[in-house]
Amino acid sequence: MPSTYRPTPVSAPLSSGIYLQVGAFNGERNAEDLVNRIRTRVPDVEALRVVSGGSLHRVQVGPYPDREAAMAAAQRMQARVDVTPVIVTR
Repeated sequence: MPSTYRPTPVSAPLSSGIYLQVGAFNGERNAEDLVNRIRTRVPDVEALRVVSGGSLHRVQVGPYPDREAAMAAAQRMQARVDVTPVIVTR
C-alpha cells in the first residue's frame, strides 16, 4: 500500500511550546506509517508532523496552549491510536 503521507517543507523553525510526541523512529518510513495511521483514526488531528534530526524521525502533534490541553489530547490519542504520547516542551 503506498504511503499517503506528504511531508510539508518547513521554512521556519518550529515554535517553542508544549507538544505530544507519539513516536520516534530510526527510519522515516516508520514515522510516515504512524502519521498515516493517526490521520486515519483521528481525522481531526491538527499540526501533526515528522520532525527529523540526524537519523531520528519524531512524530509530534502541537503545540498546545498548556499542559492540561496536551494531557487531554494525549488521552484521546492513546484511546484511538493505541500509542502512549509523551509531553515534550521546547
